[in-house]
Amino acid sequence: MDIEERKQIAVEMISDDESLTDELTDDEAILLNDWAFAKAEEKALESLNIPRGFVYSALDDRISKLKVVMRGINKLVAKNNEGCLDNIKLIKGILDIIDELE
Repeated sequence: MDIEERKQIAVEMISDDESLTDELTDDEAILLNDWAFAKAEEKALESLNIPRGFVYSALDDRISKLKVVMRGINKLVAKNNEGCLDNIKLIKGILDIIDELE
């Protein structure tokens, strides 16, 4: 399985789950998805040394962590919609923090 197939699998694991962005506006969802797709492709690259038969399982483990972050952001933004903080700035700030943790 080549890297492009692995990237496609990883990205589809995210794009197939509408619950990850269902509380977001289109602009917010695009921002979060773009970040998550880039991270998913990184995870796919990390899987290059994993034998073909174990790729899906390995990617699923890695992508599930991204999905937890995405669900958390989705819920946080939904709760914040009653507040005064701009959601785009909120999401960018959260993503910056997550990037620093890696």
